[in-house]
Amino acid sequence: MIDERSGERTILWQRDKGTAYAFDDAPVEAATRGRVLHMTPHDAAACIRMARAAKENGLIVSIDVDNIF
Repeated sequence: MIDERSGERTILWQRDKGTAYAFDDAPVEAATRGRVLHMTPHDAAACIRMARAAKENGLIVSIDVDNIF
């Protein structure tokens, strides 16, 4: 949803638990293929693993931290 006056967006979603990544399941190789890795840390351990791999390969890492999970 987008507020027409402010342009602020709100995303509504329900995440299936079957789509979660455990630390060992994190797609580390995919996290090293670009120039920037941006994440929303719903699976914190997997995100940390991917962020470390990305930094080791010279990528810029950014994270959306508007909520604590």
